[in-house]
Amino acid sequence: AMLIDEAGNVDVKLGNLVIGTSGKGIDFSATGDGSGTDSSELLDDYEEGSWSPVWLVGTTGQSIGDTSSYYVKIGQLVTVFFVGNMSNAVSGTGNMSMTGLPYASINETNAFTAIRPWTNKVAYTDSVSVNLYINSSILYFESLTNSRTGAQVAIDDADLNQYSQFQFQISYRTA
Repeated sequence: AMLIDEAGNVDVKLGNLVIGTSGKGIDFSATGDGSGTDSSELLDDYEEGSWSPVWLVGTTGQSIGDTSSYYVKIGQLVTVFFVGNMSNAVSGTGNMSMTGLPYASINETNAFTAIRPWTNKVAYTDSVSVNLYINSSILYFESLTNSRTGAQVAIDDADLNQYSQFQFQISYRTA
C-alpha cells in the first residue's frame, strides 16, 4: 500500500495519506524562502465545502434562488464563491449584506474584491465592492461609482429588485 523508494520518496499506492494529529501537516521548511518574513512553512489544514449564505436587506432575510456557494480553505486563507439571485420581491429596507461565511476574518485589513454583480432589472449597473471587516463574518456591498447618486454608497433596497443577480469570489484570512 505504501512504498519508500531508494531516493526516499514516499509512494502511497492505495488510500490517502492521513495526518493523524492536530497541528501536524506537510513541512515545506526545506524549500526556498521568498523575500518576506515567514511565520510557518507547515501546511496543516485543507478543507472545501459549501457555505450557507443569508442575504439581508437591513435585518430582513431575502429569498435566494439558483444558489451556488462553496469555499476552499488552505491554511489560514479562505476563498468563498457565490452565485445567486433574489427569487422574490425585495422585502425590508436598508443596506444589503450577507452573513453565513464559513469562518470569521482575522483581525487585519479588509478583504476586498470588485464585482459586477447583476445583469438585469437593477437601478444601476456600476461596479460594486464587497467588503469584509476586521473580526467579522458579514459581507457588505457598496457601489464604487453610483450613477444614481454620483458617490460611493452602500447598496440598499432601492438598488435591488426580484431580478437582482450576484456572483463573486472573495479571499480573506481566518485565525
